[in-house]
Amino acid sequence: MKTILFCFLALCAFTFGGCTKNGTIASPPVGATYDDDFEMDGGQYHNTDIEIKNVSSSSGDSKPNGATYTEVQVSGSSDTITSIQWDIKFNGTTTNTYNCDKSSNTVVVITITTKSSSTAVVYTSVDNSASVICTKYDDKGGKIKGTFSGKFTSDKGDTYTVVKASFSVTRTS
Repeated sequence: MKTILFCFLALCAFTFGGCTKNGTIASPPVGATYDDDFEMDGGQYHNTDIEIKNVSSSSGDSKPNGATYTEVQVSGSSDTITSIQWDIKFNGTTTNTYNCDKSSNTVVVITITTKSSSTAVVYTSVDNSASVICTKYDDKGGKIKGTFSGKFTSDKGDTYTVVKASFSVTRTS
């Protein structure tokens, strides 16, 4: 009897577990994006999706003592990348669009070391050709979320395009 009851409950859970309230089967959102990933084009990257799968650290820091800028850092690795780090700094402490310009303290730096090379390559946002969009800016302990995209130059002088970059970090101060 217990076996029959268990089988019946398992069948019910399997049948109704993937349904929404109106009885239709739930499917993943079309074109869904995920945190800590981006697409890069240029050099060895040809519209390559890169996801930081193994995030080792992430933080968002609103500078104290009346400073008006925010620093976001995400680091980790992926299938083909030994280490990747994003250093995002924007001149503000609210949700907004921030155009990259070193003179106004808004810059994005991406550092990548691939598994096929032990040398890190640094990609820096090009002034007035890249931007950071902050979409969520919670109080301390909450989230700082956003996106960045635009033109980047490597420390070797090559030009790259980054699109669909999204980040989500916990605000530490």
